[in-house]
This record gives sequence, structure tokens and C-alpha cells, in this order.
Amino acid sequence: MMNPSFGDLILRKYISKGVVQRYGTDKILRVELVGYWRLLYTLIVNEVRIIAFVLEYMDHDKYNKIFSYRKK
Repeated sequence: MMNPSFGDLILRKYISKGVVQRYGTDKILRVELVGYWRLLYTLIVNEVRIIAFVLEYMDHDKYNKIFSYRKK
């Protein structure tokens, strides 16, 4: 059995209104990929099935920009 919530849930404090408008949800999960790439997805759940819907994949710099993370 596959785990549909494989990634990490992005905390709401990092999800701006613009991000919600961009993806249409505030429940965004992240998977860290090889080479500092990120995959963003959300889950659509009903009584019969769970669907993992891929929102976008991006490099680390774009991910930091969208979620307003700053370099240390």
C-alpha cells in the first residue's frame, strides 16, 4: 500500500493568500527531491478514494521565493 501523505505538510504560516490563489488550496505537501528540487502536491479525499494531485515541481530557489523563506 502506498502512503498518499508521503511528504511534509507545509505550515500555514508559510502559505500566503497569493499561494492559496495560485494553487487553490492551503493544504500543500512537499516532497524533497534530488538536487534540491521540490514537488508540491495536495490530497483530494472522498469516501471512495484518495487522489494525490501534483501542483508543481520547482527548484529550491523558486520554492524559497514562493513561500518567502530567506537564506541564512
